Amino acid sequence: QFIRLAGSDAGLRNEMGMALIGHPGASSIFDQVSGQEDNAFALIHQARGLFGHEPAVARDLAWQAARKLSAEIRRHSAPFNAGDLFSWSPGEVVSVLLDLGLPEGALELVEACLEARPADVQLLDKAGHILERLGKIERAIQMARIVVALAPQEPAWRRTLALRWGQSGR
Repeated sequence: QFIRLAGSDAGLRNEMGMALIGHPGASSIFDQVSGQEDNAFALIHQARGLFGHEPAVARDLAWQAARKLSAEIRRHSAPFNAGDLFSWSPGEVVSVLLDLGLPEGALELVEACLEARPADVQLLDKAGHILERLGKIERAIQMARIVVALAPQEPAWRRTLALRWGQSGR
C-alpha cells in the first residue's frame, strides 16, 4: 500500500495536506502541492510568480502564507519530525521568502521549525544567517555557538562563528 501511495499522482500526504512523499516527477514542494490554493506552500509559490510584476502583493501573500505555515508547525509540531516527513525541508520555502525580501517571515518560519527540531544544525545555521542579515549579530553569534557545539567536527561552522565574532567587534 505504501508503494502504491508513493507512486500515485498526489503522493503521500499527512492530515494537513503536506506532501510526505512526493510524486517522482515533482521537482519541489511547490510542484507537489500544485492545485491546492489554500495551502501555504501553494500561496508562497503563487507569490513567487507574482513578484516580478506585483511585488507588494507578492510580499503580502507570502507573508500571510508564512505566518499560516508557522502557526501550523507550532500547532502540530509537524511536519518536521523524522517520523512524519521524508521529502520536504523548510529551506526551500525560507529561500523564497528571503528572495521576496521577507527576512522576518523567513525567521518566523525557521524559529517555528526549530521548536519541533531544536538540534537541527541546518535550521540553526539558517536562523543565524537570517539574524545576521537583520543586523541582530549577537543572536546570530548565539546560533553559531549552538551549531558549533552540536557539530564541532565541521570547520565551516567554526569559520561562521569566527566571522560573526569579527563583525561584532569582539
